[in-house]
Amino acid sequence: MAYLQPFEDGNKRTSRLAAMGKPDALRLRYRERLTEAIVLVVANRKSEQAAQAELGLSESTAPGFQAMLLDELKKWEVFNCARYRLTPSTVQAWLDAGRPH
Repeated sequence: MAYLQPFEDGNKRTSRLAAMGKPDALRLRYRERLTEAIVLVVANRKSEQAAQAELGLSESTAPGFQAMLLDELKKWEVFNCARYRLTPSTVQAWLDAGRPH
């Protein structure tokens, strides 16, 4: 087992170096709100404007949030479902409906 130690340490260091260089401050700031908004849009079929209104977010109170939400919804695929606490079938139904937002 001792001979595996250098490989394990090397893998840890490599993964740290290869990880996203600088965290996105906007994404970190609105992480929970983004999750809530995506659930409202994908699972509850609300418009992105209605989701933002329900969460009390506007461009003046949360600058950059709307653009981030729309960008995330454009890139959305079934494999992203666990990240936002949704089931694959819920996401697939939303995708099949043409990504309404």
